[in-house]
Amino acid sequence: MKARTKLLWRSVALTLAYAGIGLSTSYLAQGLSLSFPFWPAAGLAIAIVLAHGYRYLPAIALGSVLVDGVLSDWHLPLALTLAAGSTLQIALAAWCGRRISGVTPALRHPKEILPFLIVMGPVCSLLGSSVGAYAQYFFGEITASQIPFSAFTWWAGDVLGIIVFTPATLMFLPTMQYQWQGRRAKVLFPSLLLMIMAAIAYDQIYAFETQRIRLELQECAQNMAHQFEKNLTRHTEALQGVESFILSSETVTASEFRTFTRHSLERLPGLSALSWNPFVLDAERQAFETQQRLDPLIPDDFQITERLPNGELIPAQKRPSYVVVQFIEPFNEKHRIVQGFDIQSDPQRAAAVINSMETGQAYATEPLTLLQDTNGQRSILVLLPVNSQGESVRGFAVGVYRLDNLLAEVFSVGTCAQQQNLRVALLYTTESGQTLNLDQLDPPNPTAHRKADLGEIATTETEPITVPIRYWGRTWQLQIQPTEALIWAKKSYTPQLVLTIALILLLFNESFLLLVTAEELAERRQAVINSYQASHDPLTDLLNRRAFFATLEQARSEANSGLANHVLLFCDLDHFKPVNDTVGHNAGDVLLRDIAHLLAQQVRAEDQVARVGGDEFALLLRNCTLENGLAIAEAIVSVLKNYTFTWQQEIFQITISIGLILLTSESAPLPSVDDLMAQADQACYRAKRSGRNQVCVG
Repeated sequence: MKARTKLLWRSVALTLAYAGIGLSTSYLAQGLSLSFPFWPAAGLAIAIVLAHGYRYLPAIALGSVLVDGVLSDWHLPLALTLAAGSTLQIALAAWCGRRISGVTPALRHPKEILPFLIVMGPVCSLLGSSVGAYAQYFFGEITASQIPFSAFTWWAGDVLGIIVFTPATLMFLPTMQYQWQGRRAKVLFPSLLLMIMAAIAYDQIYAFETQRIRLELQECAQNMAHQFEKNLTRHTEALQGVESFILSSETVTASEFRTFTRHSLERLPGLSALSWNPFVLDAERQAFETQQRLDPLIPDDFQITERLPNGELIPAQKRPSYVVVQFIEPFNEKHRIVQGFDIQSDPQRAAAVINSMETGQAYATEPLTLLQDTNGQRSILVLLPVNSQGESVRGFAVGVYRLDNLLAEVFSVGTCAQQQNLRVALLYTTESGQTLNLDQLDPPNPTAHRKADLGEIATTETEPITVPIRYWGRTWQLQIQPTEALIWAKKSYTPQLVLTIALILLLFNESFLLLVTAEELAERRQAVINSYQASHDPLTDLLNRRAFFATLEQARSEANSGLANHVLLFCDLDHFKPVNDTVGHNAGDVLLRDIAHLLAQQVRAEDQVARVGGDEFALLLRNCTLENGLAIAEAIVSVLKNYTFTWQQEIFQITISIGLILLTSESAPLPSVDDLMAQADQACYRAKRSGRNQVCVG
């Protein structure tokens, strides 16, 4: 029960860690405007499963569902599919890693390092990236043409996360402490630094690519604006043609006006209508209306009209003058109601009349709804004043434009090679500062059935590009917005090439660091082993003679300086030779190891015990008085006195003789180490001569 509870809490922690790292990575990249793909959660998950088993896969799957759910706005079928692909990839990578390096990979050997990183990174990541890209396509997140790019980006992010963060996670797992000791900083920091440098380089290239595409689109927008202006010039020329026709004629009939305007209306599809609107004084109103009724193409009920707020046309109220629609072509049922309308009766049209008269140039009204339009379509009127030289304005040549027709006329063929993948909008800022979208021309929607099809507008990578156009006394804005298809068509493979190079560099950098640190650790451990072997007796594992003499030299210097008093014991086993002679040297070796163990048990942690000869031992009791030294020596004698050695049913009684000398500043200067050992040896010899199994002070 306790084990299950522990597994449950660890699983919860792993789920939260996976989800937290994944979401943090995504939001951090968005906040910093980073496009560099990097998914450290993959490396974390693989390391955990590799070290602790497949029982943690459900926790990783749940964490992946949380991440993919949030990032996909909780599109659960997509999130579950993506999580399944990621979990399968992690399981496969962990299985491969165990086959290559076992369940506790320390990554120390050249034969395992590169295969470990390549198989778990570039190879196994193909599974998750393939499932991810095709799942996005199936659920309508990307188009078929975007699958390779999406799969590559997904794959690269997983590979980078695995080759950097799988070793990094293994380094800090409690079960891996010993294998990775001394290697963590030397592997992790250079890898992170190189990855940061790669991310900066990739983002610079990506930003350059984005800027290049935008500059191309800006050039395209300028060309389109230029073509739009050229087309408006053609329309102005049509109005000037009407002006010339009126000025060159004494009188004009509806039939003559129809004949003259037919060519302009045919060659300019964006021109909805042309009209002639003369100035009529109030004194001339009755005669003007009577004369118009005599024209066979003008209705018998012709009169000058104005419009009420509810849209009803009534006879115009009495005013000093009128600007009347006398002729309008093409003349049809829709335009019949316009004939006779006094455009001065409408404030918007009246403002254009005044501005046109003041400037003497063609002037456009603000966007308005025509009398003949019942669907609310916005249009403009362009008024060109017509006046004889030295005379007042006789009237206005008027062009009627429905803005959708005007845009379609200019951009149906297109100025850019990729015109069919641009949305073109005509914007206008009113005098009150409000920006109106007068009309827009959308790209054709191909047969694609997904929401990210070729006709979808790209709203994330490239902002709309707006070019101002000053014409007909108004400032318009031509705005273009590229589609996803256009953005993809303009992209180059440079960022992907840089990312591939970064992957290769990071892969070999990680392999190199793992190999170098492994060799360095092996050399360091071998040096420790060599040093230990050089200073210790191989039989008893005590200090050897040379190491003990070095230790004794240091103690001698301390005693000479008055820093401390030490006690030197020289020990010689009694009755050791009969053991070798009777039961052999193997038994003697076992006996020596037993004695070494007994001696080590009788001294303090700071004391040193050494084997300095065949059956001779030396002890250095640090910071020890003569009384304490004698007590320890007597304890050793007592222990050995009670010790019995048995070998092959042979029983041997072993004792020890000890010579003791005090290393103190009162005897300074102390003799050399060799002389000190000789003094202790002589004291031991006196103990033997005195009957063995005792201590003598030298």
